[in-house]
Amino acid sequence: MVSEKGKKIKLKKIKIPLFASFLLALSFVFLKYVYLELNFWSAFIWTKIGSFLIALVFILIWQEVRQGVFRATGKVNKKTALIFLLNQTAGAGANILQNLAVFLVPLGYLAFVNALQGVQYVFLFLFSLFLKSEKLSKLVSHLLRNLFEIFFYTRFDRFIFCNFPFN
Repeated sequence: MVSEKGKKIKLKKIKIPLFASFLLALSFVFLKYVYLELNFWSAFIWTKIGSFLIALVFILIWQEVRQGVFRATGKVNKKTALIFLLNQTAGAGANILQNLAVFLVPLGYLAFVNALQGVQYVFLFLFSLFLKSEKLSKLVSHLLRNLFEIFFYTRFDRFIFCNFPFN
């Protein structure tokens, strides 16, 4: 194999990423079969419990992983903690939406949903460029505040959750 600068890429170096991408695609297929048997929230919760148990096994078995997880990082300031929590919240929301897409899509289009996962980094990059500008940052914060008020201060959310195919 040859890269774009003419340097050769050895197959040995891409075996692990290829295997990881295969396992990710396989997990989407298995997830779809779980969603075919259970309703959305039951399957979602059981898959998250399974993921937690697998992570716990890695923590308990490998000492390097355990040390990396429980290593003290020092003091964290409030702004960094807030950014971290907002990032984790956005990631959780994206994960729920991605699982909802797997739940709703027919089995034949599952590869398309899997491919869209890679596009998230393009949106993240464009969003960070968008927020770099001060005027645009103020506009985004104003829009997010208005969306928050619309979502939480109206009764529209009941309409969405009552008519959405979660069962």
